[in-house]
Amino acid sequence: MRIETLKPETHVYVAASKEAIELAIGEAVPGDRRAVTLSMPQAEMLAHALGLEAAGLRERQRRRAEEEAHLSDVLLDTEFRLHQP
Repeated sequence: MRIETLKPETHVYVAASKEAIELAIGEAVPGDRRAVTLSMPQAEMLAHALGLEAAGLRERQRRRAEEEAHLSDVLLDTEFRLHQP
């Protein structure tokens, strides 16, 4: 699911009815809000997909930070060895 918004900081509204989940993104101004009604299985699938994407992003960020830390260590070790008598 891809949702285009005009503003980078856009409100997200989630509300449950008896048999469905209402999801709305944007302000409550006509034409400025996108809304969808999700069945329970659809809402569960969306929540699962969001969780997977968030976990994947978190893992990529962790790996990048580890790689940067390793490169910094290698550079410091190399510079230290170069300045040894």
